Amino acid sequence: QYETLTSTLEIAEAELGEDEVNPLDLILSENLSTLGGDDPYRAYFNSNGEIVAIAANGDMSVGYDNQGRNLIKVKNSKGELRTVQNASPDKVCLILTTGDITISGIDFNGLLVADGDLILDGYNSKGVKLNHKPQEVDNALSATASDGSNITDFIENYDNEENKMGSAWAVTELVGYKNWKRTTDDE
Repeated sequence: QYETLTSTLEIAEAELGEDEVNPLDLILSENLSTLGGDDPYRAYFNSNGEIVAIAANGDMSVGYDNQGRNLIKVKNSKGELRTVQNASPDKVCLILTTGDITISGIDFNGLLVADGDLILDGYNSKGVKLNHKPQEVDNALSATASDGSNITDFIENYDNEENKMGSAWAVTELVGYKNWKRTTDDE
C-alpha cells in the first residue's frame, strides 16, 4: 500500500477552468524569470552573513555531490549545473524557483516553492525528510542579497495579507494527486 501511494502521489498542475487561477501565480513573481546568465540565481543572507534563502530561474538540486559535499546547484540555460557558492542546505530554509527541485539524501528544513516538480531522492538508507520551520522561514523572508534586495521581491502579492494567507498557500490547492482517494478517519 505504501509503494502504491508513493508511486502515484504526484505534485502536478491543477486542471484550471476559465475562472480559476493557478495558485503559484499568486506566489511566484514573473520577475523570477529575469534571473539569468551563467548563474541564474540570487542568494539572500541573514545578519550573520549566512545564505538562508535562494531565488532561482531553473532546475535545482539540494544534497550531496560525488565527493560527499553538501551542495546546492542551479541549472542555467546552457544546461550546466552551477554551485551556489557558500550555500549549505543546513542553513538555507527558503527556496523559490521556476523549475524543478530535487532533494537528495538529506533532510530539508524550511519552505520550497517550485513551478516544477519536487523530487525526493532518498538514495541512502537515511532517506529524505522535509520539515517545516516557520520561524526560520519567517527570518529568511527578511534576508537581503548583496545588492540590498529582498527575496520578497520575487513573491507576488507579498504585501497583500489576504492573498498571502488565503487559499494561495493552502497545500490542498498546490498539491495535485492521482489514483489516491481521500478518506475520512471514520472510513
